[in-house]
Amino acid sequence: METKELTKKLQEAEVNIESIENLMLKNVKDIEATEQRLKKAESRSNQLKEQHESARQKRQGLLVAGKDAQAISKIIKDIRAESEEREDEVIGLQKKQERLESEKVQLASDKEEARKDFLRMKLQELVPRYNETALKLSEIVKEIHDLKIKLHDPNNRAIGSSMGWDDNALEKIPQLRLPGEEVNKYSFFNRYTYRQEKIKEISEV
Repeated sequence: METKELTKKLQEAEVNIESIENLMLKNVKDIEATEQRLKKAESRSNQLKEQHESARQKRQGLLVAGKDAQAISKIIKDIRAESEEREDEVIGLQKKQERLESEKVQLASDKEEARKDFLRMKLQELVPRYNETALKLSEIVKEIHDLKIKLHDPNNRAIGSSMGWDDNALEKIPQLRLPGEEVNKYSFFNRYTYRQEKIKEISEV
């Protein structure tokens, strides 16, 4: 992938992550608002149930006493109507809450996938830069080893390393590859094979 195209895709990936994060923030606010509405609706629904039961008891008393119960019956009817509305509101809000929770999980998954896509693209940017730099470094390391071999300096008196000569770039410099890429060689430098080659060259001179 060309550098300009990769840079553009990295910018698009960052925008995508930011967009998902904004949706996540909105989702959190929607969940909080829905929870508040649900609590309010449930509280009102419970109040109406108590009022309905109380009104029915009053009507029963009026009917037993042989008095007019039309007024209390209208109150009971109004309470039932509002109670039904609140129950429907509770059910609707519970469904909305479930949907928002599912959305929350999906957004988290989308963000994680977007984050991984961004990191993969960063690797596409860094691997060629590494290989280019590693190749240049390997030439310097080879020259250092050439001089050590010619000086017959196995005890490292001519030059020392603060980290020794093993398990670092003075021993091996690997070549990196991205998925699907062919590897020309496993490493830009391998001290063991390189020294064997150079010693053979010197002995043949």
